[in-house]
Amino acid sequence: QISTLEDYKKLSGRWYNTQTPLKPDEWALVRALYKGDTIKNQEISLEQTEGKPLVVLHSAAPIRNSDRDITGSVGIIMDITERKTVQRQTLELVVERERVKVLSEFIRDASHDFKTPISTINTSLYLLKRMIDPDKFQQQIEVIERQTSRLIRLLDGLLTMIRLDQETTFKFQPTEINHL
Repeated sequence: QISTLEDYKKLSGRWYNTQTPLKPDEWALVRALYKGDTIKNQEISLEQTEGKPLVVLHSAAPIRNSDRDITGSVGIIMDITERKTVQRQTLELVVERERVKVLSEFIRDASHDFKTPISTINTSLYLLKRMIDPDKFQQQIEVIERQTSRLIRLLDGLLTMIRLDQETTFKFQPTEINHL
């Protein structure tokens, strides 16, 4: 049972959005009792005795007598762990869908970018097989060299993107912008 400010000092709650520790005087019931504040929907992360994370919605209001003196406080704590899990999974799904969409568009564009130099190289090879003039022969060799260099640059770009994609991991979390 929690009945004093000292009891709240023993609790280890964290603000859900920032994961910063909750100070004893920040709990909704304490603020209601000691400051007369009405607090709605504090999102707090708690750790259960089994070590499982728990996310709760904490609200409280002061109880006043006829002279408007605070005589107590009333609070509601609602477990919203499942809701937060679903929200996180939904965000991850949206991010993954966007990633697949971007990757699909990139593959479509990259395949077009590869087909152009390959077609040019094939045409130049076809012409080389039928040429007798050494100057024109050299021109076609230069075209092939340019297109080969272009393909190498495209491949290098793809490899760089793959490397960057593997090195980058994002950690998504809700942020309470009112505290910034």
